[in-house]
Amino acid sequence: MMPAARRVSGSRRSGPTPLFVEISRAETALWSDLGEDFEAWLRQRHLRTLAEACLSAVHAIATDVGEGDLMVDVLSDDGNPRIVISESAPGGIGQIEAFVQTSLDGDGAFERALTHALGFCTRAHISESLVAVAARARTPEALADAFDTVRRARGYQQTLSAQAGLTRTLEEAGLGASRQNVVAVTGHLLQQSSDSTTDAWFDALNRLWANREGRLGAPIDARVFAYLLVDSPSVRRRFSAMIERKTGQQPTEVQLFARIQDFLLPGCHDSCPQCLANTNRFAGDFRPSRELTDHWLSASGPKTPSLSVAPGWVERLQALLANEDRVEIIGAVDDLGEIARALQTLLTEPFERDYLLVWPILSGVSRNPDGWRVGVEIRNMGVR
Repeated sequence: MMPAARRVSGSRRSGPTPLFVEISRAETALWSDLGEDFEAWLRQRHLRTLAEACLSAVHAIATDVGEGDLMVDVLSDDGNPRIVISESAPGGIGQIEAFVQTSLDGDGAFERALTHALGFCTRAHISESLVAVAARARTPEALADAFDTVRRARGYQQTLSAQAGLTRTLEEAGLGASRQNVVAVTGHLLQQSSDSTTDAWFDALNRLWANREGRLGAPIDARVFAYLLVDSPSVRRRFSAMIERKTGQQPTEVQLFARIQDFLLPGCHDSCPQCLANTNRFAGDFRPSRELTDHWLSASGPKTPSLSVAPGWVERLQALLANEDRVEIIGAVDDLGEIARALQTLLTEPFERDYLLVWPILSGVSRNPDGWRVGVEIRNMGVR
């Protein structure tokens, strides 16, 4: 960032430029009182996030409802905000009634779908998976061999066999072997000109990007970060040498800027079209923010307790469910069988809680390179 900063400040010799004046004005927000307008803006973004998450949850439950068949509004004329979901077709055709019935029969399905909409983004998930795959591919393990096999494959049969081996290796490594993940890996990491060098660049640039965002405490636009990388003499020299070895030509700065962006995988810090977007064009320019709503809800409610698979974990799980509505089980890759056997008994036997017989249900299963996360909750508990 220093070269760009020097150019901006150096221009003061002939008077402040409009860019310098604007940066100086914007930086005062770091220490000045933001006032009631900022609080109102945050509240509007939070409400828009909840509204779009509710709409996403409705679509997840009522699968026969089209994307444009419903619209969501936030009404707060009397100071008490309300989220209203309505049918866009004149007169309606009963889609809301069908959703309500499905939700009532689903034992908290709407609440789980709402939680998923607020906490999951497909683009962020794919980006995180690709970064983890690139890092693992740099080690001399089975995944590196699978990458090499795919790159050396020639013809339809060899390619098909290599992709099957890649899928199997990704699953065994806990890196996700869904069709979506495999397509992303082949499209980003296994392009025709890729090799172990591009894997290293892919891994290093994205880890550096995440590190800089963590130090700054805010997301950095991919174009801004690509410009900073091109502006760095050491990165520009080494990246240019890599491109020249592959193409036989010295790349221009414009080509470097574009090629570095190809190596960067934007995540999703707030919202994007693949998770939450402002679908109501009459609702004002309030972009949803999953991160803002997560902070807001975390401050007003308890976090879901978790426990690791270890000796006595089943008894601790039962003790937690006696007081908690939701519990997350964390286990290693080899613990899945033990978790499944314990849940087969736990989920088929009700137990007494506050003079009531309650039933635990399985609310979610996810996997990462470190192992499994299994959600268990009490049926109809926590539903307000």
